[in-house]
Order: sequence, then C-alpha cells, then structure tokens
Amino acid sequence: FFFQAEDGIRDFCLSRGLGDVYKRQGLDMRIGIHTGECIGGVIGTDIVRYDFYGKDVLIANKMESNGVEGKIHISETTKNMLQRYCPGMFRFDYHGMVEAKSLNFSIEGYMLYENESYHEEGQELFSAKATFKPPK
Repeated sequence: FFFQAEDGIRDFCLSRGLGDVYKRQGLDMRIGIHTGECIGGVIGTDIVRYDFYGKDVLIANKMESNGVEGKIHISETTKNMLQRYCPGMFRFDYHGMVEAKSLNFSIEGYMLYENESYHEEGQELFSAKATFKPPK
C-alpha cells in the first residue's frame, strides 16, 4: 500500500469543512494528523481487520492523544506540507512538543485553523468549487 502525500494534502485541502462536520454532529473529538509513510495490511482469520502500521502512524496517534477536544492537532511535518501545497489556507498555533518515547523521538505540534481571511475569487475555503493549485 503506497499513499502519495501530495494527493492526500490536496484532498485534505479540498475536503468539505471537517471542523464544521464534527461540530454539527455534536461530536467532541480530537483529531491528530501526521504526514509520513505507513504500511497497511489485513490481519486475522476469524475476525479480519485492516490496519495501518509504522512509525508515522504512531506519531499521528500521539498527535491525536495530545490534542484538544474539538480541535485538529497536526505535526510540524504536516504543517510544512500544508504551507507548501495550500499556502494561505490555514493558520497554525503552536501547541507544544509531542514525544513518542518508544521511538525516542519528539516533534512540534500545532493546532490547525481555517484562515478566515483566505478567499479565492470570493469562494469559501471549504466550498465544493474550491480549486487546488499546485506550487510552480
């Protein structure tokens, strides 16, 4: 299983208002996002499960568990990808260092917010008509 980060970032940028969805539904969940590599596979014979594995999956889990209810917590890696592929669409508030002790690794975490001053040709960020423009 291979996943192109650029495609994922584009899809994320074009998604239909993730923050609005879980607020409308009355859910109070934490969301953690990290960009990296993973391996997916099916395990089990009686009860079959599909799951993802890898260092970057653990980091995404740490982003979620160190996040805040009702907010999206992202890694510095994801922040850099969003800034590169979706310039001006989001704003980032530093949240602190996130440690993955089992990996002897730490990474900076940021809270992700829609940049309310970002409008392209009068369109809202999470509009179905929003367009993705790759960097030149």
